[in-house]
Amino acid sequence: MKRVLLLIIMGIMLIPTGCKKDDKEEPKPDPNPQPGEIVVADITKIMDASTRQAIASIDTVNYTFVFNSETDFVKNLKVGDIMVDSCSEKAPYGYLRKVTAIEGAKGGKTVKTEQAKLTEAVLQGHIDFSANELPLLRNRIRKMVLAPGVTLKNMKNSDFTVFYFDYDIDLGDENNGINIQGNSSLDMGLFFKFNWTYQILPYPDVIVDLFKAGVEMNQHSSINITSQAGATLTQNVSLATFYFDPWTFSVGPVPVVFFPKVELVMDVDGNVSAVFSTGASEDYHGELGIKYTSDGGFGPLSGTDFSYDYYAPSLEFSSGITAKVGPKVSLMLYNVVGPYIYLSGYTSLDASYYSSTGNWDMDLSVGAAVRTGIEVDIFSFEHDWHTDFNLFEKTLIHLENEPMETGIFFKYPQDNGWYPLGSDLKLQVQVTGQTPDEVVFIADGTQIGSVTGAPYEYVWNTSGASHGEHTLIVNDMLNGEVIDADTVVISLLNAKWEVVDFTDLGLNNETISRDVYFEDEETGYIIGGNAYGFGGYMLKTTDGGKTWNNIGPDGFTIAMMEMLHLNEGNFVIKMYEGSLFQAGIWDKEFGYYDDDQNWIVTYSKYTVYDIDLSFDGYIFAVAKHYNSDDYVLAKANSASHEIEGTIQIPYHEAIPKIIFFRNKGIVFNIVNPANPLRQYYMISDDNGHTWETRVLNVSGVTPEDKLYGAFFFSETHGWIVGHDSNGNAIVLITEDGGDTWEKVDVNEAYSFGSISFISDTEGYATENSEDMLGGESNKLYHTQDGGHTWEGLDFSNSAFRLHKVRMLNYKRGFAVGHGSTGYRFTVE
Repeated sequence: MKRVLLLIIMGIMLIPTGCKKDDKEEPKPDPNPQPGEIVVADITKIMDASTRQAIASIDTVNYTFVFNSETDFVKNLKVGDIMVDSCSEKAPYGYLRKVTAIEGAKGGKTVKTEQAKLTEAVLQGHIDFSANELPLLRNRIRKMVLAPGVTLKNMKNSDFTVFYFDYDIDLGDENNGINIQGNSSLDMGLFFKFNWTYQILPYPDVIVDLFKAGVEMNQHSSINITSQAGATLTQNVSLATFYFDPWTFSVGPVPVVFFPKVELVMDVDGNVSAVFSTGASEDYHGELGIKYTSDGGFGPLSGTDFSYDYYAPSLEFSSGITAKVGPKVSLMLYNVVGPYIYLSGYTSLDASYYSSTGNWDMDLSVGAAVRTGIEVDIFSFEHDWHTDFNLFEKTLIHLENEPMETGIFFKYPQDNGWYPLGSDLKLQVQVTGQTPDEVVFIADGTQIGSVTGAPYEYVWNTSGASHGEHTLIVNDMLNGEVIDADTVVISLLNAKWEVVDFTDLGLNNETISRDVYFEDEETGYIIGGNAYGFGGYMLKTTDGGKTWNNIGPDGFTIAMMEMLHLNEGNFVIKMYEGSLFQAGIWDKEFGYYDDDQNWIVTYSKYTVYDIDLSFDGYIFAVAKHYNSDDYVLAKANSASHEIEGTIQIPYHEAIPKIIFFRNKGIVFNIVNPANPLRQYYMISDDNGHTWETRVLNVSGVTPEDKLYGAFFFSETHGWIVGHDSNGNAIVLITEDGGDTWEKVDVNEAYSFGSISFISDTEGYATENSEDMLGGESNKLYHTQDGGHTWEGLDFSNSAFRLHKVRMLNYKRGFAVGHGSTGYRFTVE
């Protein structure tokens, strides 16, 4: 199988997969191999292409091989040899197997095997790699499984380079249950280092010099627990699991196959005899893993940087609960065994109530714990090893037969958080102990409001506040006295749009920038060309869009229309006339080498009109075959670049558009002339493997309307924009994942071409109409209520079209279109 390594920095000893082993007799190992030299054992036999084709079957439970013909490889195979192969259709995770028996005669043999060790096959070698941020390998995710009540947010069309989960899980039943709400974000990079050497004296042996594996992780977890009286629960919940395509490396000529797996796990262990609620959050930033040296043996790796927050429990009688949530990351070799790391941030409450005195025993803690280990017999260590240790634990409340302390705590906003200047900020607090007469809210020493009863919250309009840092205090008042107080420090930041001039890069009134994408807050890309479909260019910024450079090829003749981000710096680009190119490979269309090293253009038989990437790594192109008027979804593997099938799009009277968000895909702007009242759309909930065609049953949308752009912020919240036959921009809104839609007419604008949101309520849309007589109008519109009302932004007045807006988050966005200017969104 052709495999793309995708963002993996290999040690210099690693060479590309697929190197062919010389047919000559293998030399005996050098008694004194040089440091860094690859030493492959005589018994290691690397599967060749002809033998792979001769495999009739493989039992992937015990790896018994049946060959239907005898190649030189099979003919020379002996008991004790080690067969090695990378990924194939018959063995998707490769194998490293020692031959235990060979049965049968020439023309058909059965080979029985057992698991071999890497250090038996390669007597001396090195593996050294680190993967960049895991979500940048999204197109390598083979399968994703989410538990009920779990949603995964911001996986595309945003700057989030993390897996960000929201969860709302009910455990037990209504009479014996616990509800856990919260969120977790995971930002991970894998690292793996393995150095081993071969010695002949005083006796032949393999010595492990260094083994190191783990993750560099940024994790945030926020947990809110609400119980029912009498609950007793011990439960483990897998919130989400990601299965990745294998990564294939080579150590010398020997292929080594890794299979990553990431699982978000929640544990609940406790019992409750009263209703209570409590919450806590923790942040972890550091390196987790395991290390082995010949001198020091095994030990954990940990580098810690923590912060935490909480609000106090509201409870009576007695309770005890521990909730943990965190990722379990494993990196299996040949999908058999390998290192794993399980980090869990947790909140723990252990409390009991003395009814006679009204006093409490209580410990409320937050912390983070780790289990790290490895199943290592495939390397050479021949045993499982793991260790558990606490990275930190902080006791927030400790009482010993004492009255519940009267206290007050901010639930929101978060300490050291930042929020948009001018927004309404809801201040929420939790109180414990005696009920206050009044709760007073103070900003920078001045009282801004108060409440006298639950819920203890106040809405602060920040439009009159100053830009920058502010200190918020909440006072718990009883009989006119301040009994307790809590303080948070926040920042109110000024969000603004500014004009960026591209004149010095050769852009002018004849050029059109068609698409923009930011990988992070600093690194972004713009593509375009002239208005006649020629002169393609690709711009790049590394300072957040302040300055740009043209990284496209000189004299490229075709205008660039749409870019599809695969991973860091890697794009598939749709051209004006419907071809595709890969960024940086400008001398030939997007494609791949076949087995004879001929370049095959992936979409050579198609004209491509729109593209997007499914969550499990397939490029879906809305395309037409050269010999047909029908539109299809031509599905290509983003790793191999080979087309794996097509799906018919019904009707061909309008050009369909496609968008994916996680598992969900939607194809829209489908028109059937036989139905003059409605449009159609296709929807998929399984990464585009199956599709259902539906009537777009929303009042006021007809085949005369044009739909141009779409955006999904979550699995439920999505928008489609366009232009209706009455001369208005329109917005279609769904809050149930595309099952139903609501139409909003935007009378102030003629046509919306693209849309992008930074939350489920705040977003921007581009006006993509042009006044050829030179009249100016707003080209960028803003909504703060989920798309129901829109306001034009005065800075974007122009007669030219604005084609694309893309928001990363509250801090960065960019909009591009016709002419020599772009618009940069920033926060100060």
